[in-house]
Amino acid sequence: MDLPPSRQEFEQIRGQLRPDTSVVLQILESPVLGIHAFDPVNTSGFDAVLTYEHPEAIKSRTHYFHYHLPNQLRQPRTNMPFEERKGVVLINGNRVKGFLPSANED
Repeated sequence: MDLPPSRQEFEQIRGQLRPDTSVVLQILESPVLGIHAFDPVNTSGFDAVLTYEHPEAIKSRTHYFHYHLPNQLRQPRTNMPFEERKGVVLINGNRVKGFLPSANED
């Protein structure tokens, strides 16, 4: 299931589960776009966290488990000259709201 819009709703759902039911969070977002998902404060309510963070970065976290992204690194088939390459820039100004708000949110 997707995360509910608030931690209160999450806690309500979790309270309806059998006591032996594990709750696992799989982080799919990039740390650039979803840094709040990587904050240990926001993952404390889960029995396990699946993340593609480097194993060295999570080795001290007891309930974190590494998984590999389902893609392969590939080298380009051609070596296009630098002056012919086009750059792409993404600027995202949305504020995170809801279940995992950023700790430094206004």
